[in-house]
Amino acid sequence: LADHDPVVAHLLAGEAQARSQLRDALGERAAAIAVDVEHSGGRSGGTDEQLAAAVDAAARDVVDAARQAVLDRLDQETGRPDGLAVGGLEPVLQALRAQQVDTLFLDGGVERPGTLWVGDTPSQVATDAERLRGLGSEPVAQVPVDAALLGAAAASGAAFEPLGGGRTGLVGKP
Repeated sequence: LADHDPVVAHLLAGEAQARSQLRDALGERAAAIAVDVEHSGGRSGGTDEQLAAAVDAAARDVVDAARQAVLDRLDQETGRPDGLAVGGLEPVLQALRAQQVDTLFLDGGVERPGTLWVGDTPSQVATDAERLRGLGSEPVAQVPVDAALLGAAAASGAAFEPLGGGRTGLVGKP
């Protein structure tokens, strides 16, 4: 899965007419990511604490929506024949070794026991030392599965997205 850019939004607070005028003055791209905060604060709209709470809630909503979009895309790509998303330890390891992972998805609630062998570079990972040697990388250390997966993803520049709900070892490939 591509496009793992950080979540960006402009939060617009204040009186409705002022927010509308500001939105109209924004460029098209900035206006597309603008989010209204209905609570204006100040003399007529409530306290600063209420405004801060409204801004916090709006920011959480933006992040939650972006995360849901990533998860929806993962659901769409999983199991497709063109291989945009793979699951299972061996396919994930293969994608990591090939540095074809855009986003690594791991469910923190799923135990992945055991260790993986890590080679000369962290993206070189395998279930056993001989397999790693067969791939042309000298085994350096045995590392817990999650640590090895995260290290390989980070070494290749992949993003990480924690999951819940029983999903494990899924990756999105570019």
